[in-house]
Amino acid sequence: MYDLSLQKLTGHSWRPYLPIQKLSQDLHIFCIPAIARPGEELLDADMILSDCELHHLSKLRLPSLKENFKRSRYFLRNILSVFLNSSPSALNFKKDKGHKPSVDGLEYNLTRSADFIIIAVSEQPVGIDLEFIKPDFDFSDICDQHFHEEEQRWIDTDRLRFFTVWTRKEAVLKATGEGLIDDMATFSTIAPRVYRTPNGFNLESYLMNDNYILSLATNNSDKKTYFWQL
Repeated sequence: MYDLSLQKLTGHSWRPYLPIQKLSQDLHIFCIPAIARPGEELLDADMILSDCELHHLSKLRLPSLKENFKRSRYFLRNILSVFLNSSPSALNFKKDKGHKPSVDGLEYNLTRSADFIIIAVSEQPVGIDLEFIKPDFDFSDICDQHFHEEEQRWIDTDRLRFFTVWTRKEAVLKATGEGLIDDMATFSTIAPRVYRTPNGFNLESYLMNDNYILSLATNNSDKKTYFWQL
């Protein structure tokens, strides 16, 4: 059995990021608070977000969901604009047949929670998923129905292991553009590399703040990963 020891992302794991900073062509992970900090206002958000994004924002009723979505799209556009040397409002977002998003040839993936917005940016396909480790969540049925036998044996009754596998599956399926599928039990994510495409994807999982599991799927095996905090 493979060793899936979780890497811990402590405060020292994240570098402070400044928008003027030039970014290399490696793999970059950005962490943004999902809730505005005291005194923080996204004053130019209405000018940066597209009409489609603003329309979606207007349809959200819960203030927490509105703020989460607004911050996600605002910071996503600002981050990608640095890579592409473009204005945030001018970015041309596209989706392939599997609804996998990209922008001007650059791959990205986004995952959100109540506390964090995590954005991954790469020149190669990438998938990322963040999940809160729910202390009272009954995961037995999900394991039985959607997890590979190898995964079920490794998880047993361990809650932390369940959320590790769950995020790894989602990260892989987001990297391929498949999204959640009916036959999730047909492949295992216990190995450090999973083959859903000819090239396969490297899988890494991290523990954040003792409350969240973050998993990353990428076929950029020769690239360095940088963690940035905004």
